[in-house]
Amino acid sequence: MGYKLKIMLLDDERPELERESAMIQAYLFENEQDIYELHTFLDADACWEEFLREPADIVFLDIYMKDRPLGIEIGRRMRKSHPGVVIVFLTASPDFALEGFQINAVNYCLKPVTVDNIRDSFERSKSVLPQRQRGMQLMLKDGEEAAVRLSDIVYLEASGHRALVHVIGTHEPYETRISLGGLMEKLGEDQRFLRLNRSFAVNMEHIASFTRQSVKLTNGETITVSRITKDIRDTYAEFVYKRVRDM
Repeated sequence: MGYKLKIMLLDDERPELERESAMIQAYLFENEQDIYELHTFLDADACWEEFLREPADIVFLDIYMKDRPLGIEIGRRMRKSHPGVVIVFLTASPDFALEGFQINAVNYCLKPVTVDNIRDSFERSKSVLPQRQRGMQLMLKDGEEAAVRLSDIVYLEASGHRALVHVIGTHEPYETRISLGGLMEKLGEDQRFLRLNRSFAVNMEHIASFTRQSVKLTNGETITVSRITKDIRDTYAEFVYKRVRDM
């Protein structure tokens, strides 16, 4: 099952925005990536609102706008709300390289951005995007089907003999025809999903923090359990370390 690659580009200087957009489209054409949509923005607020409406796969962010590092602020918000997003920073100064690294940007391009910068950014994204774009078809209780990206699933919840799938951007979870155990089997070797207990499994990309008896998620929800075991904490720690190493 294929998904359309969504790319967002933010730069408050129109000539630079148009030039960067042209280079991105040229790269995609040369590499026969014809299933994509590119959204361009001059305004940081409009970019953020669109990301909240439907997160992108790759985001190119100009750092310095309106005399402040708005791109860094937007990047932090995007990373917090959707940990799997690929972020590339564009800037006229190396002053924010450390902040870019802390946000786990795959690239930090000094302006004027070149074709090589764009190519390098996409090449660095390749190790992340295949996992980001993986999806599954859900058979729902009412007989309908729903296609979801695995990276958009926040957590799974048992409801009797069925599983509820909580996804970014939906008010109500998808109620499937399959049990939580069966759904975990379908996910197979995807190491993002961590079983907390008989009732819940979480996408570790969406874990914000732990307490002794709860997991706070990036969508603001909290799952309460009887105990967060050492095995759960160790599995999550290894997942985080691996993700940082692969960036």
